[in-house]
Amino acid sequence: VGLHYPCVSDPKLLDALEAHPHTRFWSSEELSTVADWGGAGCWGRMINQNYVRMKATSSIAWSLVWSVYPNLECFGNGLLYAYEPWSGHYEVMAPLWTSAH
Repeated sequence: VGLHYPCVSDPKLLDALEAHPHTRFWSSEELSTVADWGGAGCWGRMINQNYVRMKATSSIAWSLVWSVYPNLECFGNGLLYAYEPWSGHYEVMAPLWTSAH
């Protein structure tokens, strides 16, 4: 079962997880932070907390590839930057290294 942002201190969610110990849960949307080393640390904490709190072995980052114009309000999220994806050029951002480990 996929959950969006599952570890947001929701007592009802924790009760539901305890009531279904054999159901596999995973984070189907996570990571809405900047793609610097501070964001990489946050991403690592989220991955670890998802496993410790609900034994989730999968966490999907929002967004995997950041391909938008740099002047947007929520600029700076993603594991990779690809401003012109058709060119084949991309930048590997710090949270991707957290995912690799």
